[in-house]
Amino acid sequence: MELAGRRGLLMKLAVLLALLFGAVSVAYVSETDIFMQKRAGEEIVQTHHLQRVDSWTTTKAGQPWRNFQWLSTVVFHGLSTLADDYKAVSVFRGLVVFLCLLLVNWCLVSASRDDYVATLLIAAFDPVFYVVCSRRFQVRPEMLVFLVTALNAALWLREGRAQAKALTGLALLVVAANLHAGVFPLALFTQLVFLWAAHAEGGLSTRAATAWSLAAPLAFLCTPFGTDTLAPLLTLARNTSYLPSANEDMWPLRARHFDFSYAGLSFWVWVPLTAATLATAARAARSRRDRLLTLAAAAMTAGVFLRQRLIVFQMLSLVPLLPATARLATRRTRQLVAAAFCAAGALFAIHVQHPNIRAFGLGVDRRFFPVRSAEFVRSEKPAPALTNNMLFGPYLIDRLREYPVALDQREDLYVHDFYPEFVAAQETPARFKEFLARHRLNVAIEKYPGVRATGLGERQFKFPIAEWALVFMDQASVVYLRRVAANEAIIRKWEYRLLFNSTVGDAEVDRERLLAERRHCVENDPENPRCAPAPGQER
Repeated sequence: MELAGRRGLLMKLAVLLALLFGAVSVAYVSETDIFMQKRAGEEIVQTHHLQRVDSWTTTKAGQPWRNFQWLSTVVFHGLSTLADDYKAVSVFRGLVVFLCLLLVNWCLVSASRDDYVATLLIAAFDPVFYVVCSRRFQVRPEMLVFLVTALNAALWLREGRAQAKALTGLALLVVAANLHAGVFPLALFTQLVFLWAAHAEGGLSTRAATAWSLAAPLAFLCTPFGTDTLAPLLTLARNTSYLPSANEDMWPLRARHFDFSYAGLSFWVWVPLTAATLATAARAARSRRDRLLTLAAAAMTAGVFLRQRLIVFQMLSLVPLLPATARLATRRTRQLVAAAFCAAGALFAIHVQHPNIRAFGLGVDRRFFPVRSAEFVRSEKPAPALTNNMLFGPYLIDRLREYPVALDQREDLYVHDFYPEFVAAQETPARFKEFLARHRLNVAIEKYPGVRATGLGERQFKFPIAEWALVFMDQASVVYLRRVAANEAIIRKWEYRLLFNSTVGDAEVDRERLLAERRHCVENDPENPRCAPAPGQER
């Protein structure tokens, strides 16, 4: 087959696989921060000013907070205007995955120099890349930075003048810094690695490589905040232990990631792939460039053990090393291509059956967000102020703007003093009561009550029935109102006295009222499975 024909088929394969994985990634919105980021972008567009102090909370209002993801938030606001209920965000996730795979395939083709090897790599690596990184394929600023970084890597791996690539890479660094200043160091690392790889090949002189390396970090200063973001980012890195519930983005690699019920095959596949690639690349390295790229990939791999969120960037760092692995089997490349398709297809088929895979669909995933609860509070207008589950905070910032939240997931805003206070309030009912009183909180949107380790019900611990009334439930949340005069009329109309009330014994249950409450619950949210009794249970 002619070279041009083979190359055309190869690119069609690259696009086809990218389209496939992009299509299966269109799912209900389950990212938490996207709602808050959308509102931030909306405010920037409307006011032409960037956020420098908090105006969305009752607990930290007026405190310094800088939106160092400002360009991403403007992009997300633009997306939200394309369709109601964040449907465009669901589609955009598929587009992000498509672009990720397309850029990775471009890198593979550029690095391989051999069409059969490139075909083998695309057939084998695309499904593996998708399975390993599927938990990180989210509509988040860091993924926009990854797209910019992958584009930069693809340009470096192509033939061309190193000086032009260095200049283009510097421009892309400026974009990355404005998309997310916190992830900018990963884009910077990639640029520095390729600068010195070009020097090792003779494409850049020592003086030029040094000059471009010194210029690259200065892209961080080409943001509206300049160096002002350094202090909060460093503080956040030091104080993540203050978080009341672990932020998965900040987790190091741990045993849970190898629990199939949690992450499926992702990390079981990642370990042998990374080990084999690094070992083969180290053995096959014949030049300073090869050794530098291998060392950089090893450094990124070490980073995953500190912050598992780096895994997408680490997988990108393996791409220039993969041709060395594939060339070991060039004698049987055609057979290996077929085997790679079969093995990767089986891997993907197993992965998509995992229960933690996002549900296919458009719009907000109502299993995770207080959609109807927010509508209820907006409609009934109980006495402010609002306390909320931390994971609900970003959603409520956008969808319940009349009630500033008590907390959300902006760790840089809360880490100094509020998180320690909030964690301490969880220790005893008296401390939590004092916390609610101090901030004058009269409405609560929380997750369904469970049982604490002490055996005391979560509701009785935080929102005792004598002081708080349960007035609404949806699939993800419950609404409590403090028993104050301003809320009395709403409580009389909506209170659930028997559902989720463990303090009422079976002998005391008014069966007619219980059935009425269940009917009322179903009317409010027909899709809420908790409204109907489980088999063998009445409440």
